[in-house]
Amino acid sequence: TGRCDLARRDPGGGTTCAQVAPWCGAPLLTRLGGPAPKTLNFHLVPLVADVGYFRIAPQLIGEEGITSRLLSSSTRCDNQQIYGVVNRSVTLYSPNSAFTEIMWKKGKDKVIHWQTGYNESVYPPFKGRVYLNRTSGNLIIFNLTLSDEDEYEMEILGLTMIRLDLKVLEPLPSPTLNCALSGENITVSCSIPENYKTHRELIRFSWRCSSAQCVNSSESTMHFQKTDDLSQKIECTIENQVSSAMSSLVLETYVPGDHSRTRYGLIAALLLLLLLLSIWPFMKCMCTFLKKIMFSYSNGFFKV
Repeated sequence: TGRCDLARRDPGGGTTCAQVAPWCGAPLLTRLGGPAPKTLNFHLVPLVADVGYFRIAPQLIGEEGITSRLLSSSTRCDNQQIYGVVNRSVTLYSPNSAFTEIMWKKGKDKVIHWQTGYNESVYPPFKGRVYLNRTSGNLIIFNLTLSDEDEYEMEILGLTMIRLDLKVLEPLPSPTLNCALSGENITVSCSIPENYKTHRELIRFSWRCSSAQCVNSSESTMHFQKTDDLSQKIECTIENQVSSAMSSLVLETYVPGDHSRTRYGLIAALLLLLLLLSIWPFMKCMCTFLKKIMFSYSNGFFKV
């Protein structure tokens, strides 16, 4: 195989990532038709992970059987992190293809098992919620629930080929924005609703506004001054690996001050102007009537 690192079979039935003493001598696995063995005695066994037959050295045979010490370029020991959303689907990808048998497990529980020539077996609570691609080995889980979160692994003839850590998240709600005033300082805080419980530690914050402090900020609070542009729109976005949500506010809506007094003064002046315009025709009519009376009265008598 060209590799000197060996993965060790653990008592629980899977392969671990613990490193044992490397073997860099004659090949431990030899495909039939390949290099002839020299000093080692080989045993003939089939490996489903690859096509064909291989000779396996005695060094790979222990008390637990032929796979007690496994050397494989396709086996992955490092857990891969994947994310899904409640009520949606997620795909668990296989690192291999061309199988004669596949087993997917959730923790220690079976999810689905398939073998060439037999119908696949699906186990509760996944009945009616999974689809196995027998060519690629990929597994799709539909209608995810929070209880589906766990470690998943794919096995071939009892050998763990890959481990996946699935985290199931709920869609993010809109964040809550609050504005507080202390003297000349304005603090805008962005918070996650308390009823959102799933993996709050994965949530990240970002801000958008016309002020420089919003650029590349990942804090949950933002600070402004009353001398800043209070008409600007402040946006806070929360996001995780599967969704995002945004809320916004305008500072002057939450910060009464000189700007508000000026605005109220303009409104009062406008109302006064409208009042004067509405009574102007009446005042003009009264002036005309009074003029007629004055010109009609002469020497103490009204002209007829």
